[in-house]
Amino acid sequence: MDKNIHLLVAKAHLGIAEEMHEKLKQEKDNDAKVAFRTAAAQNYFYAGISFMEAKLAESNLHSYSHENRARLAVENASKFSKELRELFDLVDRNLRNAVAYRAQNGKKYEMLRKFAILASEEIR
Repeated sequence: MDKNIHLLVAKAHLGIAEEMHEKLKQEKDNDAKVAFRTAAAQNYFYAGISFMEAKLAESNLHSYSHENRARLAVENASKFSKELRELFDLVDRNLRNAVAYRAQNGKKYEMLRKFAILASEEIR
């Protein structure tokens, strides 16, 4: 895909994530909180990844797997800020599964959210 398509996908995921995050903040029911946090986390992850893919697409680079994306992020480190690379590494290694698939809360969720928001600010 080209950069513009990746950006459209990223913005769509980010919009859903932010909507779920707002619902999470207002929700009182614990099960609903878990559901909204999980949906937000999954969409934050894919938003951040899609923003990174948009940046890679500028150089006609495309990832086809998590492993390939991690390799391309290292090989093209100069395209991303140090903070974004570090967050990507944390998110890709263990935060994504902990938050998006096991509904863990706290700092892990906030780091996943920070990854997506930083990527959205850095990559346009």
